Amino acid sequence: KKTFKRTLFLTFSATLPFVLLLLIIAPLIVQLWTGMAIDIPFSLLIALGIYALMTAVSGPIAMILNGANSFLGVRAILALVGSIINLGLSVFLIRRIGIAGPIFATVIAQLIFSWPMAFYCIRKLSLKEKTYPL
Repeated sequence: KKTFKRTLFLTFSATLPFVLLLLIIAPLIVQLWTGMAIDIPFSLLIALGIYALMTAVSGPIAMILNGANSFLGVRAILALVGSIINLGLSVFLIRRIGIAGPIFATVIAQLIFSWPMAFYCIRKLSLKEKTYPL
């Protein structure tokens, strides 16, 4: 119980400073990489930062769920629903907000998949829901 809580908190805490740093220096990195200044939409950087945080926090949850074979059916259903939502939202959001749209769609779909799975996992493992830091 303590290990799960600590892992989620440390993962989020370790990832957040790097995400914030990359938000600030991303244009410089792209310029050094490509040799020219490219105007990167801030919404794209924000979307990628949120995606990185969510992916980092989802890692420990996925490890627990991969080790517990009893969760496979629920995970398969949520993954299918998340994929369908991701595809539809990607098409919709790319027309509304541009290049950041598919990333935001992935974040939304991941929320729909990860959050219910995290709470399901916490309940099944008889942990308190407050251990999930986000």
